[in-house]
Order: sequence, then C-alpha cells, then structure tokens
Amino acid sequence: MITPMISESDWLGHIIRDRKNGHMKHPHHIRTVPRSFKEYGYQGKVKLIYIFGDPINSVLSHFRRRLSHKKSWCQHHCLNVQGDFKKFKVRWGLKEFLKNGEDLFKLEEHFDNWTTVDPEYIDFEYMILKYETAFKYEQEIMKFLNTESPLNFRSRNSDWRNEPEEIKEQLVNMYGTLLEKCDKFDEIKIVK
Repeated sequence: MITPMISESDWLGHIIRDRKNGHMKHPHHIRTVPRSFKEYGYQGKVKLIYIFGDPINSVLSHFRRRLSHKKSWCQHHCLNVQGDFKKFKVRWGLKEFLKNGEDLFKLEEHFDNWTTVDPEYIDFEYMILKYETAFKYEQEIMKFLNTESPLNFRSRNSDWRNEPEEIKEQLVNMYGTLLEKCDKFDEIKIVK
C-alpha cells in the first residue's frame, strides 16, 4: 500500500502476481507470512510493512466501494485476502453479509498470522503499522523504507460508530474481538 506512494518500480506485488499466474489481483494482501520472498522468485532485498487498522471500518470501506466502483468489489477483496470468497455472494450488501454471520474475509486469522511472526522465521525486514495513526510515524516509516518521498496518508471515510444500532451490534458481534486486539496492539513495531 505504501510502496506505490513512493515508486511503482520493482514493487514486490507485481513480481508475486507474475509468479502466481494471476491467483491474486492484488498480492500485497498475502494471508500467511512467507519465510522468504525468494519462493516467489524475488532475489532482491525486501522491506515489508504490514498495515492493520480498525477491522470494522475496513469492512465498511469495502462495502462503500462496492457501491461506487463495482458490485463484485467485496468478493474480489475477499479473494485478494485469501478469505472464503467462494461463499461470498456478489449481490450481498452489508446487511446480507452480516446476516450470513461469518467473517468470510477471515480478518482475525490474517491479523494473527502477521502480528505473531517469529523474527527468526523470516529473512526480510519487517514493520507493523496501524493505519489510523500511521501519519504520526511518517519520519520513521520513511527512514525504514530509505526514502525522502512524503507518504501523503489519507484518513478513512468510513466510521462504524455512525451506523444504525442494529448494524453496529452485528459488526461488533463479528469483529469485536479483533477490534480489541487491534486497539491493544502497538501503533508501530519493527519486528526485524
């Protein structure tokens, strides 16, 4: 997400997509942490930033984009995060998704995979960053990425606290545990 703000050249996502024969439209959402990006054929030095944030606002953002971009937006994102996309119905709006009662994006598993990495397991430099407060750490991020380019962060337009009570309750039932984990996690953390 941050790398294209700096430069499109040598972006690891392009390399992964090429190696995986189009399995993922946007491979910067890999679900499990690779030991090395050499398994994707990438021989260069890798600096990776895992960005997490309020999972409820993230889900609302996907459904908002579904209305402004294309109806299949949420299902495509579910594929991109390697969730249970085959169960995801293209016609679903937020209410239908919540009625389904299952987080098909599998966001908590995704978060757990990336935030519990043993530094000895990986051969790349790695930072974890909270989306909502990333702007406060712009200098640290720029130093980590070895760039002088400003990052121009944008805040989310979605806020689940503005939703009707019934929707808020369903969202918290589905994502409340993950929301607590995200709230308690460091805003910025260099793993390796």
